Amino acid sequence: MTVARPTVADRFGGYARVSIILHWFSAAALLFLFLLHDDPVVAVHIGFGFVLAPVLVARIVWRLSRGFPRVADQRRTLNVASRLIKLCLLASVLMLVVTGFLLIPFSAEPLRVFFLPPLEIPLQPRPRAAQIVGTMHAWTAYILVILVALHVADGLKSFLIDENSILRRMLRPVEKGF
Repeated sequence: MTVARPTVADRFGGYARVSIILHWFSAAALLFLFLLHDDPVVAVHIGFGFVLAPVLVARIVWRLSRGFPRVADQRRTLNVASRLIKLCLLASVLMLVVTGFLLIPFSAEPLRVFFLPPLEIPLQPRPRAAQIVGTMHAWTAYILVILVALHVADGLKSFLIDENSILRRMLRPVEKGF
């Protein structure tokens, strides 16, 4: 089944320029943060986490407030699964931001951001809470990787097999799109 190409006048056929920029920037930022989560460069991960968190939250708010364009002409189960994966992606990103910030006061270890001198956190350590939040943060990151793989597979399947315009939506903005 194929779907007609979205036109610049078809706001339901695609995404606005801001949506596309936020989508690809967030994807690159999350990949970057995932690659920097190991011990030798964790201070860089934390530093960029601080810098990127407002953008990631803005992307979630933007997407939820704007909604989604109409879905492709495909089976209902695929449409539901696709929408569910998108919502889970947004929820996972929010969970990573929240748990990332909660790790700081719970661990009460000196805060290391980029290559700056450590900043002492004058709070009572909560090791059990830090362990739980740290585990949630790590598991959410791995769940996000699985969700991204499903999201990419869906986009490629739509483009290569179904030959519809879904992938094009994320490359070409439409006027007054979502």
